[in-house]
Amino acid sequence: MPLISADFIWDDDIFVIQNPLIQSPKGILDCWISLDSPDYLPITISSLWIEWRLWGKNARGYHITNIFFHFLYCIGIACIFKKLNWPGGWIAAILFAIHPVNVETVAWITQRKNILCFFFTIFCIYFFVQELNHQRYHIKSLTLFICALLSKAASIMLPFWLLILICCQFKRDLQKKVLRILPFFFSSFIFALITIYFQYTNAMGNISVRTDSMLERFFFSFQAFIFYLYKAVFPASLCFVYPISPDRKIMLTGFFVFILIITILYKYRHRKWGKASILSFSFYVLNLIPVLGFFDIYFMRFSYVSDHWQSLSLMGFTSIIAAFLGQNIDKSNSKKYIAYTITFFLIVILTIKTNNQCRQYLTETDLWEKTLKCNPCSILPHDRMALISIAKNKYDKAEKHLKKSISIDSSNWEAFMNLGNLYKKMDKNLEAEKMYLKALAINPGRPAIYVNLGNLKLKTNQYVQAINYYQKALQKNPKSTYLHFQLGLINMQGNNTEKALMHFQKVLSVKPNHARAHYNTACILSRSNSFQAIRHLKKCISMNKLVPESNYKLGEIYAFLCRCEDAKMYYKKAGLEIKDSIKNKGKCCNFSIVNMPRKK
Repeated sequence: MPLISADFIWDDDIFVIQNPLIQSPKGILDCWISLDSPDYLPITISSLWIEWRLWGKNARGYHITNIFFHFLYCIGIACIFKKLNWPGGWIAAILFAIHPVNVETVAWITQRKNILCFFFTIFCIYFFVQELNHQRYHIKSLTLFICALLSKAASIMLPFWLLILICCQFKRDLQKKVLRILPFFFSSFIFALITIYFQYTNAMGNISVRTDSMLERFFFSFQAFIFYLYKAVFPASLCFVYPISPDRKIMLTGFFVFILIITILYKYRHRKWGKASILSFSFYVLNLIPVLGFFDIYFMRFSYVSDHWQSLSLMGFTSIIAAFLGQNIDKSNSKKYIAYTITFFLIVILTIKTNNQCRQYLTETDLWEKTLKCNPCSILPHDRMALISIAKNKYDKAEKHLKKSISIDSSNWEAFMNLGNLYKKMDKNLEAEKMYLKALAINPGRPAIYVNLGNLKLKTNQYVQAINYYQKALQKNPKSTYLHFQLGLINMQGNNTEKALMHFQKVLSVKPNHARAHYNTACILSRSNSFQAIRHLKKCISMNKLVPESNYKLGEIYAFLCRCEDAKMYYKKAGLEIKDSIKNKGKCCNFSIVNMPRKK
């Protein structure tokens, strides 16, 4: 399995490695109550919180977990077929498991939200059917459905499909059964509102994703439908960011294909495989609705379609093929061997394509290089390749990618900001400021631009302007510990100790283990409140951070307090040699420091 040795790719750094919720010392509870993440995904974040303590920055563990859950819910698909007495359950499970479109979901650690959502959704359906067969209340299935929504709201359309399932398969006591699934609709409605809130407030912020009207989006939905259907049938030339734009001919084709499929399914609705196909196709279409463009999603800024958006729907498509092949395998005639042969060739072809597709996700560089081959006019791979090049000190290559990104999209404020960061690294401060101001003109609501301008002014010792930019950023992101720390440093350097202390205390209220904030607070309080300063320095030592500096500072404070033995002890811990009987700057301590500590 190539994916086991794959690395972290795009968004995995923000979603896993740098996610404050996953690294929160407060525990899993923080994953459930925080409103700061781009989406409300408490079960997903909780699973990663646990895994971070197991694997840390080792991507292998996360990939193995994704593959394991993918295997489990593929088994669940076969179990649902058996419960519904449909043919071809094992075929549906295998075809879905090895379909190349699913590689993006399984290979991308950030899509753990999809993986867990699918897992709970499949077993929700399994227990729902079981409860219908035994005429029980839907307690297990409803619980699993809520768990699916708490992982990701991708299964938000499931109640509508469950309603179709009841109407097709369980017509007896229909009204009673329909009333029992009302809690599913209520849960779906609540999580739809939560998802819309998080997407528009946190994920997209002030970024404009799509400007087309709802009517235009309706017609484009048929183009998206035919695109997804084509990739499901012919999974060739799969790409992380697809070059797709509205096309009237394709829209019209999509509309007629949609009507044709419905007509065929209606004609054969009384056949066993026909009934299974109706349910499978309705599952396919319903789960595509949230990603057809009616609602803005942040990724639509780069592409209106994506493989991982189709993954849940793909279960419906593979189930249609499986139902047809399974019915023929159950017959004892020549069609049985034809069905076996078709199934065998499908498995071989899909396995080869999936294995090749996995190699695209081994490293982030592989991902973007292959994306640029199929979509050279996408800004995302150029932006990311630039950042990778900067990390490798390949500044010329990074500049080339960023300028190309800007030439493709002149409103790409991130490219301007990253170009500013690049020029700052190259000590081209005037050019850096120009790029930052251009980014600010495009997106004045983004705190990161103000932060970068503040950092640039701080680098060039323009403290007043730096404070001004930091404060503007703080107005937009008042909880930022980085901004409070930077403002604390500047005020500390300007001897404005009262403001500096206030900012450092704000940092510690959010991050109680911020060693540098403890140390700087101690430096400010070393004369006015020595005992509080000692407490902060000992906190640094207990965390095993800034130990030599903290010991040295403790020596100074104890010398000031005339506690000579304590002062000597901490000076020695700081790596200093103490010479007795020579008067030092301490009030009454008769010793001197022979050598100063070396900074680490």
